[in-house]
Amino acid sequence: MKTPLTAIITGALLWFLYLFFGRQIDLAFCAIILFGTGIVAWTVEQYGHHRPH
Repeated sequence: MKTPLTAIITGALLWFLYLFFGRQIDLAFCAIILFGTGIVAWTVEQYGHHRPH
């Protein structure tokens, strides 16, 4: 559950940053941001499970 939440929060923050700096972005770019941050969050979580002790 932590991975989707991380992706949504990070994607929303990046989207708000774009809006804050006055850039217009479309919904497809927002979906790309969410998908990319989701993959990064999932990868970090997978590496956390397979760390050597």
